[in-house]
Amino acid sequence: AAAPAGKGTLRSRSEPSPRAVIVSAFKPTNKPFFVVHIMARSSRRTALAVACLVSVLSLSAAVHGASCSATPLRRDCGYVGIDQQSCEAKGCCWAPLDPNPSNEPWCYYPGAAALGYDVSSKTSSSTGLSLALSLAGQGPALFGQDTADLVADVSFDNDERVHVKISSKSGGEYEVPSSILPRPAGPKTAPSSPLYKFSYTSSPFGFSVARADDGTVLFNTSTTDGARQLIYEDDFRQISTSTDLSEFTTYGLGEHSNSKGFPLAPGTYTLWAKDIPSATPDVNLYGSHPLYVQIDTSGRAHGVFLLNSNGMDVELTDTSLTYRTIGGVLDFYILMGPTPADVVRQYTDIVGRPHLPPKWALGFHQCKYGYTSIYEVEEVVQNYTAAGIPLDTMWTDIDYMDRYRDFTFDPKNFPVSEVRSFVDKLHKNGQQYVVIVDAGIAIANDYSTYTDGLAKGVYVQRSASDSSPFDGRVWPGPAVFPDFLNPTTQSWWKTQVSQFLSSVPLDGLWLDMNEVSNFDNDKAATYDPKPLYHINNGGSHETLRYKGMNVTAVHHGGLTEYNVHNLFGLSETIATRHALEEVTKKRSFIISRSTFPGTGTHAGHWTGDNAATWNDLRWSIQGMLDFNLFGVPMVGSDICGFLDDTTEELCSRWIELGAFYPFSRDHSSIGTAPQELYRWPSVAAIARTVLSARYQLVPYFYTLFADASNIGATVARPLWFEFNTDTSTHLIDAQFMLGSALMVTPVLQEGAKEVTGYFPATRWYSWWTGELLDSRGAQHTFDATGDVKVQVHIRGGSIVPVRDYKAPQTVKSMENNAYGMIVALDGDSRASGSLYVDDGESVGTRARGQYTELSMAVSERSLLSSVTHDGYAEASNKKVDFVSVLGLSSSPRKVKFNGDELPSSQWSFDQSVGRLNVVGLGATLNERFELSW
Repeated sequence: AAAPAGKGTLRSRSEPSPRAVIVSAFKPTNKPFFVVHIMARSSRRTALAVACLVSVLSLSAAVHGASCSATPLRRDCGYVGIDQQSCEAKGCCWAPLDPNPSNEPWCYYPGAAALGYDVSSKTSSSTGLSLALSLAGQGPALFGQDTADLVADVSFDNDERVHVKISSKSGGEYEVPSSILPRPAGPKTAPSSPLYKFSYTSSPFGFSVARADDGTVLFNTSTTDGARQLIYEDDFRQISTSTDLSEFTTYGLGEHSNSKGFPLAPGTYTLWAKDIPSATPDVNLYGSHPLYVQIDTSGRAHGVFLLNSNGMDVELTDTSLTYRTIGGVLDFYILMGPTPADVVRQYTDIVGRPHLPPKWALGFHQCKYGYTSIYEVEEVVQNYTAAGIPLDTMWTDIDYMDRYRDFTFDPKNFPVSEVRSFVDKLHKNGQQYVVIVDAGIAIANDYSTYTDGLAKGVYVQRSASDSSPFDGRVWPGPAVFPDFLNPTTQSWWKTQVSQFLSSVPLDGLWLDMNEVSNFDNDKAATYDPKPLYHINNGGSHETLRYKGMNVTAVHHGGLTEYNVHNLFGLSETIATRHALEEVTKKRSFIISRSTFPGTGTHAGHWTGDNAATWNDLRWSIQGMLDFNLFGVPMVGSDICGFLDDTTEELCSRWIELGAFYPFSRDHSSIGTAPQELYRWPSVAAIARTVLSARYQLVPYFYTLFADASNIGATVARPLWFEFNTDTSTHLIDAQFMLGSALMVTPVLQEGAKEVTGYFPATRWYSWWTGELLDSRGAQHTFDATGDVKVQVHIRGGSIVPVRDYKAPQTVKSMENNAYGMIVALDGDSRASGSLYVDDGESVGTRARGQYTELSMAVSERSLLSSVTHDGYAEASNKKVDFVSVLGLSSSPRKVKFNGDELPSSQWSFDQSVGRLNVVGLGATLNERFELSW
């Protein structure tokens, strides 16, 4: 209908005469009221008028049957700039929001209150139950047709985990393929001592999981609130749990740079992999991780994992947490903890244990987007050596490629012969070379990677009705995207990797742009349907295809991009790991930008395009801690910042922090000022000091990664992982632990003259001086104007394995250096630790038993090192040569090694800090020994 001059009146286009049907829309109350005038001149027109009347009355009934106040969600009814009068003239609800952090529409369709589902039948066994659910009354039909019948399958998986999966009775919904993320086996017997109590309500259906010992409710979807009822529609699911942020602190739900800190503040957290710089706070970034962890005021922790790869919003308020996902099934795993470490272990039981990286990956890495030639790259390596700064691995961004094509080298600036010669030199020096690989494959008939893939049909297809490859545009121009869900693609990818490495023996691959990123938004828009529910993509409800593929693109097995978008990075990572390990016969090293649960089993992650700002420096800590929760411990941020020019002060502070990232790399963007660590004398001096500490700590780092791979432990962890009952630690995100033994307190403010950190109640010893700080659980302030400002402390009660280091050695060149132990005594003069050693590069060393492991403990002034497993062939050729004991109140009268008194030339005592140093022990790594004092 066209609007005539009369306010609020609609007139038929086909009948310009006033004698046609005229509908007047008035709004005397909160609901629209329609007056229909029929002025017909013929029976045909009378029939038309009656038909129009019926339609209008139906619309009126629909509007009257709905309610603005009952609407649980706001479905956009307006347009940018709509006013209240125009909104209400459309029969829609008008309710401004200020503030409006999630950009919810002010003008929205009315809707009926959701009544949820009722339990209609139940079957049960000792290992779980299955509940048939039926829609209670008329569904709200907010974003599609409500599913009439559902099934809630409940599995008591083991004592620590309960699994609840809600899906349609008829089945057929999309689920994350088990080929990408294998599921744990179901229970065969009932749990013997479950930590949980499961219960449910029948009308409306809801379920709750509580602790068995004290009844504390951890997850509870039972509610009569229509705004939080279970909704299960065509392309929309909603489920909500009650929570209490005054009792629980919440973490996780990545990937985001949260401006309000590591603990999650009330707000909406959107999960949809997107190419957007991590320098952008409070929006969805490169990965999707629907896991959250909560810790209560007593220090007990639990986690909830929703296994769903569709786009979603997760809304956290002071009293509830609500999932709104645009597809898939509601597949929950509730993880009972009760310690934070237990939660991560239980989570990695599901998604897979983290990958053990090659040992050399624990060294320092250097990269820049914008290196103009292999000669410039080689000069950078030489400059690091000349400056006495260790460098294990050199990286190259897309600059090395021939016209930005994957698996090629620029024949002018990066000729293969010169690159190979350069890599050979690196390898002789115990160094490595890693290059980037982008997700988009250039469309070019003179490019064999493209033509081979086209012949084999390995690319994502345009749509269900068009099997031609979906084409977008990235760095090489027009490009297509491999479908890594297709087994043929995986074989083709292995061939490309094999041929690439045969030209240059690379040591790892860096996977970028794999959300995927697509610059051609206009083309994607042609095929992009618009879901009725718009997740808050990009912080402004952007369409799903923005900077990506259209969501109707089709992957192997008929799976649409709509459903598997968030899996692209993981599927590419899996294919790359298999290719690298089959080709090299060594442990793979991969860093991926886009991630999903399970990524850590195959690769590490860097936090993407940060910026050279102090905010980004601080956010890098929360990114590191988040990904350790997500089972991806090999993580770090671009040191000194990727975007914009860094400063001398910022870069010095950043390397002080970044030297203790699990993954430590300096990287910057094209067009920014060079920021290699040797560029400023002050930064170079700091780098030599902090990286010397990192390299001494390689045995400790490697043991932490071995524990992560074996038992699902974290490498970097928040303070509350170790001091969970100390509520003062629950909000801290400016400090972190490395394992259980080291605490890092970096300087994060520009121009700071001092740094303050919270020290939980125990003994702490300065890494730099050995000085004791016996804290009672308080803030402590340190000078930040000296040569090294970052505070690193060893926790009392720890034994930290280290290795002798002579700058600028690499990890590989340290292989003949002696091992040592730093003993930090607690208040009872006790300490303990462990050491894991293997060849550092073979696949499956633990599974084959080809490793050596030591357990160290101190009691009654005696250190005992025991060999708990001895399968590493070279262990007998490695020496444990020195021990440092911190926390002695006085000098010992004598020191004995295996019962024999050592001469005074082999030990010394520093009275100022109470430190005993013992050298020249000469014990082999696989030898039991005892040192007493």
